[in-house]
Amino acid sequence: MIRGDQTNALVLKYTIRCVLLFITAFFLACSKPPEKERPVNKSLIVTAGPNVNEYNNGSNPIVIRLYQLSGRSEFEEADFWSIFNNSSEELAGIVVDRRSLSSIYPGESRLVALDIEPEAFYLAAFAEFADYETQNFRDVIVIDEEILDLGVSVSITASGVSIIAKNADGSSSKINDGNKKTKSSAKKVVKWFKGLLGGD
Repeated sequence: MIRGDQTNALVLKYTIRCVLLFITAFFLACSKPPEKERPVNKSLIVTAGPNVNEYNNGSNPIVIRLYQLSGRSEFEEADFWSIFNNSSEELAGIVVDRRSLSSIYPGESRLVALDIEPEAFYLAAFAEFADYETQNFRDVIVIDEEILDLGVSVSITASGVSIIAKNADGSSSKINDGNKKTKSSAKKVVKWFKGLLGGD
């Protein structure tokens, strides 16, 4: 037979357990899961020279596509028609976002706003040249917020399409450096861990 003091001890024991379970459930319910990192709004300039996309004895408008990529080698190795038709399985695995701009006219300069996705480490441009066999129809550079803030431009000339990034001193250059990619990757990993731990 259970005595009164034993009964009280059991009641107290189960009460404490219930309270602890309630507190645990309360904190689990109140703790927020890490928020998914949102796209960052940036802009770039697309310019076309006077002698672009020449055929039928004259310059012609050209369609440019802008790609955000998680990798670059697959895009750089893809042929014109694989990119044009979106038919490559390898490309499908690295394309984070794709945007087709309305036709750019010879001599035109256009400001283009982009929402840069957190998973994108590279920016690529693809030009739908009529004479794609003799012109550079694609280009890729490493991107991060710092590079985009300094200024990025897509240039279309008679020789093809290229993406140029401004340096801190105002000069322009191509950014193909693997160190930039490593730096960009490291920044995004740190931001991801901060979000996971509830930091800013």
